[in-house]
Amino acid sequence: MKVDESRTLIMLRHAKTERDHIQGDWHRRLTARGRRDANFAAEAILGAIESPVELILSSDAVRATETAEIVKLAIADDVSLISSNSIYLASASDLMNEIHSLDDRNRTVIMVGHNPGFLELTNMFAGHRGGYDHLPTSGFTIVSGAWATWSDAGLAGATVSPIISPRNQSNEF
Repeated sequence: MKVDESRTLIMLRHAKTERDHIQGDWHRRLTARGRRDANFAAEAILGAIESPVELILSSDAVRATETAEIVKLAIADDVSLISSNSIYLASASDLMNEIHSLDDRNRTVIMVGHNPGFLELTNMFAGHRGGYDHLPTSGFTIVSGAWATWSDAGLAGATVSPIISPRNQSNEF
């Protein structure tokens, strides 16, 4: 019997937010456009992947959590949603540590967070195949690999999709 060793990580940048918040950056909330774009991202993710999402791991910043909750509602009520302060403004290397610590029972995971770490990690996964200049709000990329465990996830063998966002809706899945 062949064991499925594929893993899929959807890296989703939070949706559009208010410019400022009186209590600081962490408290910024989604705008009306951000809520629309988060719904677009959820539908686009569903159209772009084959296996069910089992976990949404989000930064605990208000804008990321709001984005993750919108995506969760669109995908399925039974998807687990975990918020973590360690994703808030994390570096690419810190994000990779988060990925390596994922529960191996979850084969398809959405991670919701922030630039510049998300863009840097996307470019690391893309490696020699070229990099991206920008990961817009509500933009996401799909990273997959034949990794037996999440701790095996790495640059070797990673496949990275083009960035998909509400601003480039003409993408076909």
